[in-house]
Amino acid sequence: MAAHLFTFITTLLFSTIVYQFSNSLPVVYQESTINSDPNILARDETSAENMDNNICVTKECTAVSASIKAAINEEVKPCDDFYDYACGEWMKNNPIPKGKIQISAFTELRDKNNEVMQEALVSDDTLNDLLPIKKVRTFFQSCLNVEAIDELGNEPIRKYIKDLDSWAVDEKTGWESGKWDVFRTLKKIQKKYTSTNLFFSVESVPDPLRNGTEGKNILMLDKAPLDLHPIFFLGSPKTVRLLFHYMSNVTSLTGVNMSYAKKSMKDVIRFEAALAMLSFGKMGKHYARVPIKKLEESLPQFPWFDHLQSLVAPNKLTREDPILVLATKYLPTLFKLLKKTDKKVLSNFMVWRMIKSYVPMLGNNFRKMYIQLKGKEESRPETCYSYTSKILSNLLGALFIRKRFSAKVKTDIEMMSDIIEAFKDNAQTETWLSGKSRTAVELKLKSVLSKVGYPDYLWNEEDLNLKYENLDIQPNQWFQNVVNSQKYLNFIELHHVGETIDRKHWIAPPQMVNAFYVLTKNEIVIPAGILQEPFFYSGSIPKALSYGAIGHVLGHELTHGFDDTGRTFNLIGKKVLFNETGWSNVSDKNFKKEAKCLVKQFSDYKVLGKHHVNGKMTLGENIADAGGLKLAFNAYKRWINDHGQEKVLPDLDMNSDELFFIGFAQKSCANTSAVGQFMAVHDDDHAPAKYRVNGALSNMPEFSKTFNCPWNSKMNPKTKCDVW
Repeated sequence: MAAHLFTFITTLLFSTIVYQFSNSLPVVYQESTINSDPNILARDETSAENMDNNICVTKECTAVSASIKAAINEEVKPCDDFYDYACGEWMKNNPIPKGKIQISAFTELRDKNNEVMQEALVSDDTLNDLLPIKKVRTFFQSCLNVEAIDELGNEPIRKYIKDLDSWAVDEKTGWESGKWDVFRTLKKIQKKYTSTNLFFSVESVPDPLRNGTEGKNILMLDKAPLDLHPIFFLGSPKTVRLLFHYMSNVTSLTGVNMSYAKKSMKDVIRFEAALAMLSFGKMGKHYARVPIKKLEESLPQFPWFDHLQSLVAPNKLTREDPILVLATKYLPTLFKLLKKTDKKVLSNFMVWRMIKSYVPMLGNNFRKMYIQLKGKEESRPETCYSYTSKILSNLLGALFIRKRFSAKVKTDIEMMSDIIEAFKDNAQTETWLSGKSRTAVELKLKSVLSKVGYPDYLWNEEDLNLKYENLDIQPNQWFQNVVNSQKYLNFIELHHVGETIDRKHWIAPPQMVNAFYVLTKNEIVIPAGILQEPFFYSGSIPKALSYGAIGHVLGHELTHGFDDTGRTFNLIGKKVLFNETGWSNVSDKNFKKEAKCLVKQFSDYKVLGKHHVNGKMTLGENIADAGGLKLAFNAYKRWINDHGQEKVLPDLDMNSDELFFIGFAQKSCANTSAVGQFMAVHDDDHAPAKYRVNGALSNMPEFSKTFNCPWNSKMNPKTKCDVW
């Protein structure tokens, strides 16, 4: 348990070092050349006599079949627990690695890509003539040079502490309470050390409540990430003590007397706890879009306009410009807390947050402290790749698509159009949807933008050079390279404030193993990283697996545009009032009735035997899971109608429909620790993997028919929920 707590703390600590979501381009599997292998040839000849011609016996199919079979638990009946049936052996054979809280099909694919890219960054120099890729390689290799890092010791962080002139615990800074100002220090830290999150974060986002059809990017205020989740302050004193000792030891390494360090960090921990309590429960669920002047009027304690203007310079703001304020209840309570907190505590907290962000980038003594807290030591290449991936994610993506991706895959994802057509067909037959509402749904469907693989500029050398020409990366300057990169990329992001929303902009790097629906742009983003097994299958492998896996992912993301939140955004991604959605009152009432069924279904599921899944919190994802599954299945049937029945896999005794559902389930195979499950059930808007799979399948008659599940069995209940 303690090891998992270590992991959770360090996950939070690490996540504040850089701003990623996450969270690699795919191998394109070519059709097997059977003639190159005489044994395969012989097998093909005998298959004409002894095997069903409907079975695929290529190397690809044989390998995939073996992989699927190895994951299945034959002792479990599909109609009792399909997730355990499809993933039972996988879970037995894939224990959670030390220092992790989860292993899954997602993490396995991500790790596989990471290994390939680490090798490319170290040894592959064939692309060194392209300057931006040379920069990302130099960045990575400067991290590997621990001798140069250790030689500098604490000098880099001492330089920045001195520059801030603001650390009360350090007598060498000459800190004076009467001259120190919390807001002036906040401006300096957010401007210069952009990875440091203090009281709130500032980002550039598409305006969700824009006027007109195009709209602009605006500023968004949100709560800053926490060092430790509130539940640990409430119920885990051991965990808090571990964090306290880490903070004290690191502070001492910067040159501060240990007794001063302990006293100061004890006060900082108390302040951290008070700050965490402000974010607990439903404190952060409300938002407002207001002019900056309104924000100033509502919260006059803070110089909002001057602060925001300094962050977006040289762009110009006006007090009439809109700003999106998340967690509107959080900010007033924050300023009350700041007002009653001693200046010395605020000073120590702010500078600690800055130091904490850069501890892993410092000399050996600092890194040892970080590793002790983390509970395990990665290889240096693993560590350096992790930082490179998070800080220079898109530049790494430029290398990735050249190493791991074929442009052909962009055209191979024909199923996206099939899935959109399946949604149109579904909208036509949904009895709860009125004609007026059906028209609104179809109009939004026509406007969905699908992005597959990577943004074009990453492949265009001229565009890539232009975008990163001012990024300063130098050999053997690891700490400064990190600071320069974060500052430069933050400048690029905030520079978009006031600009027209660019629908060509991608929210994720190509190597990410994930997929997205962007509410404010009505677009689906499928990074190249997920276009690999066990999500996307190419070559001779049956399409059923791809439709069940990546097809469900695509359908899931598309359905988000019409879930409980997505349906309140129109076809251009603008948040609208109900009477502007095009939905009728009757359809709205019917939707809520169907959604209520899903809320009850998932609220009945339990984690660790006693913690109920939050059916309301997970509703949007559950709607998307169920809707996406139906869309993927119907799209696959559309493909069969167009192309004819396909071959199935050897040694599995499964027809195409069964393979579809296996593909759907096995992409979600996962092992999660007790701590991870507990945290997820309280914070994650996704249900646990087991219930995502079984919950969606148990609502689908086609699944029960495929596996001949008896009426009212666990996977074929009497009551079925059906939103989309």
